[in-house]
Amino acid sequence: FRMDEVFQYLRNQTQTIAHSDAPSPLLALVAFAKAIDWTEPWLLCLGVFHLCFGIISYTTRKDETVQVVLFLSNLVLIFSSTYLNMFLGAYWQEFTTQPYFDPQGVFITIVFSIPLLLMSFVLLVNFIMSAVSAGVALDST
Repeated sequence: FRMDEVFQYLRNQTQTIAHSDAPSPLLALVAFAKAIDWTEPWLLCLGVFHLCFGIISYTTRKDETVQVVLFLSNLVLIFSSTYLNMFLGAYWQEFTTQPYFDPQGVFITIVFSIPLLLMSFVLLVNFIMSAVSAGVALDST
């Protein structure tokens, strides 16, 4: 492919999306957020989990060992989200009022995996910055 063909393809796709009757991604996200009962205890606990994980990640940002453990834990949790979705989908009546756990895993991806992925990215950037600063410190000695 030549770059001008790629750009033309992207322009065509953008025009197709702009002129379609499909809702914009922002409207779809707002509709998704409104459809969820954010006062359910398990969702509040999930929010507290993400908040605590972020606080722990921030407070241990200078300890590379803890950061690696957090990063690997994140990856294990993200990997297991498919199995978690199947399990929670089978038993949703036990802890929630709506069947959030669809077979495609959209809900668990948005409320569980994406925040963990973002935190994994932050942990990775922190680890790279620590490695670079350690390398610069070694070079200056």
